[in-house]
Formats: sequence, C-alpha cells, structure tokens
Amino acid sequence: MPSGKPVTQDQRDQAVELFAKGYAVQMIAGALNLDMNTVRYMKDKPAFKKKLAEAINLRAESSNYKLHNLYRNSLETVQELLESKNDHIRLGAARLACESYAAIAKHAEEQQLLESMEARMAQLAANMQTALPIIETHEADFKELPPSPLNHTEEAE
Repeated sequence: MPSGKPVTQDQRDQAVELFAKGYAVQMIAGALNLDMNTVRYMKDKPAFKKKLAEAINLRAESSNYKLHNLYRNSLETVQELLESKNDHIRLGAARLACESYAAIAKHAEEQQLLESMEARMAQLAANMQTALPIIETHEADFKELPPSPLNHTEEAE
C-alpha cells in the first residue's frame, strides 16, 4: 500500500462518488488531497469496487427515473399542443409526435436486430466449440498441403 496518512472513510465515500461521476484518478487525488497511487490502490480494493458499482447503479436508476418523468411530461405537453387553436402549433406538435414515434420504432427495431445478432453469434460460438475437436483431430492432415497451382505457373515463367 502506498505510504502516507491513512485514508478516512469520508475520503473513501467521496472518492466513490467522484468515480461514479466519471472523474479521473488525478482529479480525485487533487480534490481529496491524496496521492494518486493511494487513489489507484483504493480503487483496486474489492470493497471499494463493490461500493462504486452500487453508486453507479444508483445514479443510473435515478437518471432513468428522471428521464422517464421528463418523457412523460413531454408527451403531456405535446398532447396539449395538439389541441391548440393555432394551426402552426398543432402541425408542429403533430410533426414532433410522429418524429418521436419513428425514433422509438427505429430503436426497437435496432434492439431486435441486435438481439438477433447476439443469438446468432452465440449459436456460431457453440458450433465452433463443437467443431473444434474435429478440427484438432484432423489438424495433422493439413500440416503439409500440396504446393499451390499458382506457384507452379510462376516457376514455369
């Protein structure tokens, strides 16, 4: 462990929060008045990694909640704008609603394609594992391949 004064629990907690926010080791070390090697050492500890993972998950959940509420509020606003007496406002709201729906549909289609590709890759990996013993069994048959016909024509010239 790097030498120096011991790290306090408050410094550890602050380091977890700063790492969760995406700060670099150098910035965290400066903010907490710690040596960079101490911060790196602390970051590699299993207990610290666990707390960091929990902090990152909590931030992600909070962000998802906020984003979900923002989206819900936006939909309500667009709904209100669709009922406007002004034709331009209604047209703009309708366009926004259609564009949003198209973006969501495209994302869903891309997600489905990604899942399909991941399933196919898993299937190919499984097939490769099945074929590997066969390839290894016949590997000796391919050690000395006959010369390429291309080499014969080059030698003839």
